[in-house]
Amino acid sequence: MIISHTTVVSSSQAPTTAIRNGSPLLERRIDEATAGLAASFAKQLHSIREDNAETIVKYVAAMKSEVNLSDHYRRDLIVLLCKFSKHNNAPFKDLIRSNILGFLG
Repeated sequence: MIISHTTVVSSSQAPTTAIRNGSPLLERRIDEATAGLAASFAKQLHSIREDNAETIVKYVAAMKSEVNLSDHYRRDLIVLLCKFSKHNNAPFKDLIRSNILGFLG
């Protein structure tokens, strides 16, 4: 006897751009970028497009290697860049000057 289990998730419960079954590498990078921070910061990275989350965690890693990045500054970077990603809902590489000005305005 085979029993199957199906879970139905409505689109209101799971945003289409969120990381669902992210790669283990991305999961590890998110953990490294948010190490020592509240779990809500990792959640924010999970709530945006996977490609943008990858860009943000790479940027945080680069900043950590270049300068002595404080936890406060790291939190601010994650929050701001996640808001920017949600505002535009497009890959960072496709954004243009007007997208940035629209976010800042």
